[in-house]
Amino acid sequence: MKYLYDSYGRPLTHVRVTVTHRCNYSCVYCHGEGEYNTYNNINEMSIYDYELIARAIAELNIRFIKITGGEPLIRDDIGDILRVFREECSSSELSMVTNGYFLLDRLEDIVNYVDRVNVSLPSLNRETYTKITGKNGLDRVLRGLERTLDSGIKVKINTVVTRLNCSEVGELIDYANNLGVDLNLIELIPLGRGKTVYRGLHESLDEIETVVKSRATSYYKRSLHNRPVYILPGGTKVEIVKSYGNPSFCRGCTRIRITADGKIKPCLMRDDNLVDIRDVLSDKIPQDSKVTLLIERFKKANLLREPFFK
Repeated sequence: MKYLYDSYGRPLTHVRVTVTHRCNYSCVYCHGEGEYNTYNNINEMSIYDYELIARAIAELNIRFIKITGGEPLIRDDIGDILRVFREECSSSELSMVTNGYFLLDRLEDIVNYVDRVNVSLPSLNRETYTKITGKNGLDRVLRGLERTLDSGIKVKINTVVTRLNCSEVGELIDYANNLGVDLNLIELIPLGRGKTVYRGLHESLDEIETVVKSRATSYYKRSLHNRPVYILPGGTKVEIVKSYGNPSFCRGCTRIRITADGKIKPCLMRDDNLVDIRDVLSDKIPQDSKVTLLIERFKKANLLREPFFK
């Protein structure tokens, strides 16, 4: 398989596509995908824009596509967006990140298109959950998560570990293991709202990783970000995501991002090297030239990729 490589020899195999900044939650540490205008109103891209972007992604052999936000399920046309990516990128893995609140209502819109849903779940305690997310939605989210799993879609749980929930990580591991789903334990980073609360809420994952390691039967490192993955006796995989200040994480980065307002973002941590694609998608550009021009912009952005922590 032929991939694009950056100047550091890293292949481009993953893309995160932010489809909206809107969200029904107000998580205390939200990094907003590193998009610094996250909390401003923007003109979201259309289904036709995403169709062209999907064609470019397919041409570039990007193997993993993740739809994110904001909260993607807020978009009325999220089913159409997922359908476009599924049809145009049929050989890629298509997943979506969600807070899970709308899964009960929107499952039929996504069930035929996504390979996996990543559900953000900071706690199994109602009080802690509400304190972190600003929403009393835990019971609804758990029902949606389990119904999604019953539908045949793979589910992975994302948990950002902070001082608010670090004592509950064992319970989350048990919950994931009992359901037979994988779990990402993610270290807080000082980005977006996380920058404001980092000093007060940051909790190192080192001790937690030691506990996970003691429970695991085997271990390996993912090619993406060199992330350590521990496999529990029941088969559940617990992935430790420590990105901030971690050169090993950056050396293994194979990802690029597309912002909700139509820019290619080479690095989560930077906002000074974005490559605009909105002009390529405009009516001023002939339709039969747009995919070719998008591919050129992707190649330009790929050459701007470099490890943030070295």
